[in-house]
Amino acid sequence: MKDQLNLFYEFEKFCLEPAERRLLFEDEVVPLTPKAFDTLMVLVENRGKIIEKDFFLEKIWNDTYVEEATLAQNISTLRKALATFADGKTFIETIPRRGYRFVGDVREILGEEEIVVIERRHQTHIITEQSEHIDSSLVGSFRLRNFVREHVFASVSVLVVLVGAFFVWQLFLRPGPLVESRFQSFNVQNIESGAGIRQATISPDGKYVAFVEKSGDKQSLRLKQIDGGNIIEVAGFENSRIIGAAFSPDGSDLYFSAYDLEPGPTAKIGTLYKVPSLGGASQPILKDIDSPAAISPSGKKIAFIRNDPLQKETALMLADIDGTGEQKLSIRKFGAGFTASGPAWSPDEKYISCSARNETPGSSMELVVVDSQTGEQSSLTPQPWMWMGGSQWLNDGSGIAVVAYGSESPNLTDEIWLVSYPEGKARMITRGINGLSGLSLSADGKSIVAAKLNRITSFYVSSMDNLAEANEIATNVDSDSLLELGADFTPDSRIVYSQTQNGNADLWIMNNDGTARKQLTAEKSADFMPKVSADGRSIIFLTNRENSTKVWQTDIDGQNPKRISNKSNVFSPDLSGDGRWIYYVAEDENFRNNLWKESQDGGQPIKLTSGVAFAPKISPDGKLIACLYSESRDAPRLTIISAEDGKIVKQFDLPSENSPIFEWGQDNVSLYVVSDRSGSSSLWRLPIAGTKAEKLKDWQNRVFRFAISKDERQLFYEDGKQATSILHLQSQ
Repeated sequence: MKDQLNLFYEFEKFCLEPAERRLLFEDEVVPLTPKAFDTLMVLVENRGKIIEKDFFLEKIWNDTYVEEATLAQNISTLRKALATFADGKTFIETIPRRGYRFVGDVREILGEEEIVVIERRHQTHIITEQSEHIDSSLVGSFRLRNFVREHVFASVSVLVVLVGAFFVWQLFLRPGPLVESRFQSFNVQNIESGAGIRQATISPDGKYVAFVEKSGDKQSLRLKQIDGGNIIEVAGFENSRIIGAAFSPDGSDLYFSAYDLEPGPTAKIGTLYKVPSLGGASQPILKDIDSPAAISPSGKKIAFIRNDPLQKETALMLADIDGTGEQKLSIRKFGAGFTASGPAWSPDEKYISCSARNETPGSSMELVVVDSQTGEQSSLTPQPWMWMGGSQWLNDGSGIAVVAYGSESPNLTDEIWLVSYPEGKARMITRGINGLSGLSLSADGKSIVAAKLNRITSFYVSSMDNLAEANEIATNVDSDSLLELGADFTPDSRIVYSQTQNGNADLWIMNNDGTARKQLTAEKSADFMPKVSADGRSIIFLTNRENSTKVWQTDIDGQNPKRISNKSNVFSPDLSGDGRWIYYVAEDENFRNNLWKESQDGGQPIKLTSGVAFAPKISPDGKLIACLYSESRDAPRLTIISAEDGKIVKQFDLPSENSPIFEWGQDNVSLYVVSDRSGSSSLWRLPIAGTKAEKLKDWQNRVFRFAISKDERQLFYEDGKQATSILHLQSQ
């Protein structure tokens, strides 16, 4: 057995040190969880070999029962960590149905032990005695001068030492701002996982986590010790949606916001409740709240967000801890308002941070800091962000932890950042966080709780004539993206799709049996939502190569990429059958997501709708658009509109827990729709002229995307399971 004290592995610019249990990139430590490090060790030690999944489970989790999904998640985490430092280079290859293989060139170094001796050298003053005759009358005065000189020199020496020590302390020993030192390296612990887990928040002492869990029509607020123990149900509601929770400063109470989901024509009004942390009766505190509440460090004030559709504004509100004394502190117009992610107090209670939309339609988001006395707003993050969620202040006030989706994110997932205050310099901590589930920081600033979306899926292809039989063509697809990645058939029945691999979303193409897989794009940006032209020569797709999502086009082989639309922050592109028109969703001057069409020959985009619209799909003949659409604050409905003038042709009520996904049939008069409920999906054929939908297939799992071949003979879909894990990040 090799001596690990002197054994090192080098690949690219990485150095793996088994004895120190660390991975370096040049001189920088690569943050890895203990299990991710163990996984890398197994891969590197067996480089070039296919390592079976059972071998991993035995070597790394030999004393614990885990599922293969845990291994897949571990591999995905490791891939992202390596790709972040190595510009997206692939080191770990997935061997379908077997395991994984390390494909990097590794140098094994066995070094000799070196002893470094530090020699201290003392400077010795050699005094040579000389015999001299001294006049006795001068002896007294000489002694006096000598006494003064020695004591003055001694005092000066002490002063020099003190001044030197002060500067050494200032330069080297004085603790720096926490925003610079926190989470440079950290441990990651999975506290709890489940399909219904939503928001999560950590107690001030860092010992407990409270989270929301959905089961059927019930949502519960639950409490668990971070180091283990049973889960306690603190509060539960039927037909309600809990939108976040916050601990009181002493941890004895929880404040949570909830909407009543009972059907009715009026807009839903949120209520803030207070409940003992260990359970008890819930006490309503105040009404009309549209965000999680933030409790001030002194425990005397509450901050929250309130939307006012009539005044077309959102307001940052303050109230006393008992819900009385409401005060409108600061406002923004509706489209550029504070988000529902909620506010956060600074440690000295002088400021409150909130994420907000930029005041220019179609542009990015920003982190806003509001003076808690005057309501004056200032933007802390001048760089563009596609989306921002909740924020939390470090306990020395030097910075703010925020969850956000960066404008150049390569894998379309949220990231945790530390943003310095007041400079606004941002440092990313980790990727792959579900920002909608919140971000929480312990009182000492050493622990973060956040949620990660875990998705284990496979690709399948089946005949439309025999949907019961399906061929699995790819397994363990890395799909950490929080946005829809998309897929489409070419006229010759190949499949173009986007896939996140090694931390980057790129376009790929493959045969319908999974063979001849080829990567089409390889930029550091995210390329997704591909649509193939009717002649099969080109692909339009979304990319964030220019700090916002825009529509680009490439040849079918990935060559000659170019931007074909100037509109920023667009989503869900589609292409007319004749290739002349591009359709997409983008904001209008009132910050509403509308349907737009734009000619490929140039000219200004044309707005088709005035209500909120999502996910447009153009009929093969180019006359109709299927989309999700609403002209009020109600949930969008599946709607058919005219591609010419945007007028509504028909609307449908098709129950689905998540937004349904759909494609046109080639007859131009029917839709294929996938709806889901309780973690499983169903495929329907929906006639446009009729009212009764025909169920074609049930899946046990959820379908995340699908496509119908141009000849309507084949169905491609991504099928799998999704769960949310509550992660505990502890700074070292």
